Amino acid sequence: MEKYHTVAPDTDFCISGKPQTDDRDYMLRDVTRTQGMQEVKKGNLDVLVQVQSFDEIDTITDNFKVTMFFIKKEKKESYEITFISDEISIGKYLYLLAGIYIICVIFTCFNARFYHTPLAKISSVTEKETMSRKGTRDVEEYYYTQKITARILNGTHKGEEIAISNEYTSSQVQNQKYHKGDTVLLSGSRENPGKSIRSIKRDGYLALLAGGLFFLLICITGKQGFYTIISLILNTIIFAFGFQAFMKGENILNICNVIAFLFSITTLICLNGIHRKTWASVISTICVLFLIMALFEFSIQFFGDLDYSNLEYLGSMSNSADIFWTDIMLTGLGAIMDVAVTISAATGEIVRKNPDVSLRKLIHSGREIGYDIMGTMINVLLFVLASGMIPMFILKMNNEIRFITIIRYHIPYDICRFLIESIGIVLAIPVSVFISSIIMKLPSLKRSDKK
Repeated sequence: MEKYHTVAPDTDFCISGKPQTDDRDYMLRDVTRTQGMQEVKKGNLDVLVQVQSFDEIDTITDNFKVTMFFIKKEKKESYEITFISDEISIGKYLYLLAGIYIICVIFTCFNARFYHTPLAKISSVTEKETMSRKGTRDVEEYYYTQKITARILNGTHKGEEIAISNEYTSSQVQNQKYHKGDTVLLSGSRENPGKSIRSIKRDGYLALLAGGLFFLLICITGKQGFYTIISLILNTIIFAFGFQAFMKGENILNICNVIAFLFSITTLICLNGIHRKTWASVISTICVLFLIMALFEFSIQFFGDLDYSNLEYLGSMSNSADIFWTDIMLTGLGAIMDVAVTISAATGEIVRKNPDVSLRKLIHSGREIGYDIMGTMINVLLFVLASGMIPMFILKMNNEIRFITIIRYHIPYDICRFLIESIGIVLAIPVSVFISSIIMKLPSLKRSDKK
């Protein structure tokens, strides 16, 4: 009996029959007597073979295994070559970014000619103690006078040396101590630099930190880090346009409503792309912002305005509450977006892994995820607000104002802001769970309705 099999390198070989004889001589016949088997012996499996013995089957099987071994080896080598080429490409980009970073930092050290404000580099400093007296809490405060020689770096007097006098105290609360090698901004103009210091030139430190942040973002997170940088740049531009509109006399509440919406759209689209998860996060964020601002307005209308009397620079504002309305809206925006994105991404992944999951189970899973991040986000918000108040607390307590007095009379707005934003984080969980679950399950629900 004869069986015919076509064997190709990309198919599984199987035998559907065997020789119907026990004749040993038949089984040990020369397996290369046919042209097909000769091709198999050469490694060519894409041939039509007359299978007439077990030895021929073994030959075909062995050659098939050898062929598959080389196919896998070639694929492995191809993957390794692709991986190595990708690594080389990434390495080239990282070296390019590192070069740009170093060039930017070096540029900030030699960019005096581009400044409209006169700059000078301190070449020598001598100082002496002029007096001392006791401050609050019987702490001894020392007063010093510095005689500074500096060389002008830009303007019509470039290269000239000037003598500057500077006074500072040991606490350096209201003034600053300068050192040799500092580059400082002078109080005059390029034509008349003046002989007093305005502040230290800090763009080099900012370039070092900002460039380090951008470089680490791209090195560690790749494309996501690049999109994060883009979102930061776009949000900064939106902020700048908002301030420009305010200086032109536009209503601050209208500006805040627009930029809050733009912040949400820009950040979420840059970081997550355009798909259902992004729109679920955007809708959830806007809904929660509306709820917490309604709560803030309710508290103002029924319990009276907050005490702003201890906050500076509000005398020039026609309605001081508008500033804090915008402050509350923008401060809680980041935390609310974080909760909304986390829940939307989690529900989207659950639906992707299990398209048949019920809406009830999906809402339950999203709720459990929200509970896990709620406490952490509220504590992060507390730490951010508390760290911003530490300098004010220390200064006031140093002037013999009791801690409880500060709590009662100096920070009622900060306490209200923390509570409202914490409520916003809590509300973000059910709102985000409900909206993201509906949006993620909507295609499945439509398909089930059609069936």
